[in-house]
Amino acid sequence: MDRYRVVPADGEPQVLELEKGISLADAYVQLASLVGAPPDGITLLLRNAPSSALPVLKLPSFQEAGDSPLWQLAAPGSVLLVEFTPHAVVSTVGQPSEPRTKPKKPRKENLALNGLRNLGNTCYLNSALQCLSQTPLLRRNISQCSEGGSTCRAFVETLQLLEEEEVVAPAHLKACVATHNKIFAGSGQQDAQEFLQTLLEALHQELSKPTAEGAEGPSVVTELFDGQLRSEVCCPCGAREVSEDPFWSLPLPLPKTEAKLFDLLEAFCSPEALEGWSCSKCQDGTGTTRQLRLQRLPQVLQLHLKRFEWRTPEKLQKQSRTKEPSPAAAPAAAPAATPAAPVAQAGTVLVEDEIKVDRPLVADDETPSDHGRSIDPLARIAQLPWEKQEVIYVLLLRVLQRIRDQPQEPKFRALQRSSAKLQELLEVRGGEELLRWCGFQARESRYEADGEGDFFGSRHDELQAHAMRERDRAYRIARDQRIEAERRKALPTGDTGPPLRRWGGVLPGFGAGARRLMMSGMECLKITTRIMLDAAPISERPRGLKALDLRSLMPDADASDVRYELSAVIQHLGTTPFSGHYVAYCWHHASQNWYCFDDARVRKVDSADLAREALNEGAYVLFLERVQASSG
Repeated sequence: MDRYRVVPADGEPQVLELEKGISLADAYVQLASLVGAPPDGITLLLRNAPSSALPVLKLPSFQEAGDSPLWQLAAPGSVLLVEFTPHAVVSTVGQPSEPRTKPKKPRKENLALNGLRNLGNTCYLNSALQCLSQTPLLRRNISQCSEGGSTCRAFVETLQLLEEEEVVAPAHLKACVATHNKIFAGSGQQDAQEFLQTLLEALHQELSKPTAEGAEGPSVVTELFDGQLRSEVCCPCGAREVSEDPFWSLPLPLPKTEAKLFDLLEAFCSPEALEGWSCSKCQDGTGTTRQLRLQRLPQVLQLHLKRFEWRTPEKLQKQSRTKEPSPAAAPAAAPAATPAAPVAQAGTVLVEDEIKVDRPLVADDETPSDHGRSIDPLARIAQLPWEKQEVIYVLLLRVLQRIRDQPQEPKFRALQRSSAKLQELLEVRGGEELLRWCGFQARESRYEADGEGDFFGSRHDELQAHAMRERDRAYRIARDQRIEAERRKALPTGDTGPPLRRWGGVLPGFGAGARRLMMSGMECLKITTRIMLDAAPISERPRGLKALDLRSLMPDADASDVRYELSAVIQHLGTTPFSGHYVAYCWHHASQNWYCFDDARVRKVDSADLAREALNEGAYVLFLERVQASSG
């Protein structure tokens, strides 16, 4: 962190810590929050030290700042003098007061149809704010809250400015939200859903009052967005476990092909296999399922589509497949200079711990001697699951070892067909060929060894080397799968922790942690599946879309409680969450029309074109209003 001494006009000097490499524009935002004025309402003057005799230097204004690093203009330890421009007057509570020139009141039909200035990659913020601004219940109820904190006051102030000014710069609100999540302090592209989470959580914390029991109390946010899910875990033994979880937004996985929005919700509520759950009744839990049901729905239903997923890049996958030997490839023998692997004793099971032994692996490009016989049976056996391969290898290695050690002992040179273990081998495709490869010839009721002891010793060593190679390969695959599973749990888009939290699991954290994942070789890709809502005649539904009936997902509810109309869509344009652009499509209640909010630009959208424009491969966050609420 870089430390600066800040001296506001008519204020007490303060020490401010700023991130290393912070841009001048972001420094303006943080300084403006500190002194309680908009960033474009202050001027920064630089003095190298408190007692320096050098003249002060005026830094570029907020509009001229750009992405220039602050340290290039003002070295850490410098003194920053803050002066206020004539139109920015600081109020007594540390918040900017109303401008001296009172704007003209807009006409009713144009209420809140104004744009938001892009402060530098803040389209994610602007699209989220426009959706909240066009939610009448939120705008009306939160404007009556007078006891909120700095974030709440900045939010209300922004809503008021959207009703009065043609273009609003939400720098003050951005700075307040950044105090709750520092990733929003910079000027990089961020995730709109993550910003919604942070803003609504901050508003709830500032407006919620504890109950008499000390529990978290309700707020305007919970009254509008809070719903409840019922989770039922069912074990085949008959045991059931029921829990209820609150939610503010439901995460909906996307299929590979286009689907209706109702189908996504239905799939979200369908039974799914639950792994890792221990049943308190039967102590097993195998075959357990979990089903989610909509217990209570909010006034405003938020749905976020899981458009982004982390993957290993295709080029790395190809490299991994190239390094991994093919199951159908011919097995390799150990180099001549390498001592033979330990002989598997009768009944010995090749266990995972043996991998830790310092033993050189067989090279991929080495080919064993076939002693004039085909080795295709080994390749065919290698296609089986390792568990079946292991049983076959243990049986044959034990037989070959005994013949090698006592080649003249008749009882070791004959295998009866009636043997259960031999029958298990013969039932496998390629099993009889493998027996012949080992030197056994079929007779009437048995298989007899045909050859000298040295031959069987050679076959034993080759089979042992092949078995160890296949074992190591199987465990490498299992190890990689475990590592990949653990890595996916740690990814920003992974659903870890409790089955459902307020935001439906871990949200995409597209901050420094995600960028480190990208640097390590992972890539975050976008799922471009389109979603659909049924169209409706404009004469019947002015929004051009049918109401979504969730009655079947909530059987105990009345019809009036479960019908929802689309009210806003946050759309992401681009291929990755670290780039691209966000816009918002919102239903404007006063004029009964759809509008597209693209930063400072606002345009009307025909209801007949809404589905084509907004509900495409970029639709990301959906707001739906309950029919009772929207009609009221």
